[in-house]
Amino acid sequence: VSTLMRESWGKSNPMFRQAFCSMFIPGATHEHFAWMDDLMRRTVLPDDAWRLQTAFSVIDVSELLEKVRVPTLVLHAREDNVAPVESGRTMAAGIPGASFLELESQNHILLEGEPAFDEFVAHVRAFVAGTAGS
Repeated sequence: VSTLMRESWGKSNPMFRQAFCSMFIPGATHEHFAWMDDLMRRTVLPDDAWRLQTAFSVIDVSELLEKVRVPTLVLHAREDNVAPVESGRTMAAGIPGASFLELESQNHILLEGEPAFDEFVAHVRAFVAGTAGS
């Protein structure tokens, strides 16, 4: 995947980026795919995409979680193909006092118009309003 990413990311043919998109937003429409493909192609250089993917595949912040000392809300899509929902639960459990909310979606990137997007926005707004001044 890394080699394919380096070779295909910046090309005008969207085939690889669409496959990548389908992991992040399997519930997407054709318009969503086109938007995400254009965004990825224009904002991330091929070598940077490869570096990011490589870094994300090896990063482990689990030992740092207990050091978080701010109010924390972890939201995670139940059927996320990129990061299993258990990783969200584990993250929330490792942060003192963190709250966890599981969203009914298969998308790693929530899409405006899906019920989980509205739920996400409502919970984030309530969380921010409830922690203002903390």
